Amino acid sequence: MDRIGSYEIKPFSKARQDIVVVSQEGKRRLNIHALLEIDVTDARKIIKDLKAKEDVSFTGWIVKCVSQAAHEHPQLNTYRLGRRKIVSFEDVDVPIPVEREIGGEIRPLAYIVRKANEKTVAEITREIRSVQHQQINESKEVLIEDL
Repeated sequence: MDRIGSYEIKPFSKARQDIVVVSQEGKRRLNIHALLEIDVTDARKIIKDLKAKEDVSFTGWIVKCVSQAAHEHPQLNTYRLGRRKIVSFEDVDVPIPVEREIGGEIRPLAYIVRKANEKTVAEITREIRSVQHQQINESKEVLIEDL
């Protein structure tokens, strides 16, 4: 026992290591963090109506909404380069965590929906579902070829 009391040191589990990787990948791009409480009653109705026509998910719809907002307001999809330049992207890429079971353990793996602003909700949903079922190379920590 020392001045901070009793403690135990344990190694990070593979799941925690994956969370760190997802967080680090997110830091490679400019992110906006917020804690929000939103009434999704209307959103659920929209999703229900869309589901009558095609397979869509709430996550796919959220990704589409975020990408559309960033596309309509390009200043949200920019970052400062040095002191005098701003880089603006035409393509809106939306990073999301995708839970996968690996070795009997649920782990979040990073995935980036590329050009989400150009895709429909159904296309985004199909892409997410595809990633949820794709073969995983356990040596990789993310579900994308090159970041």
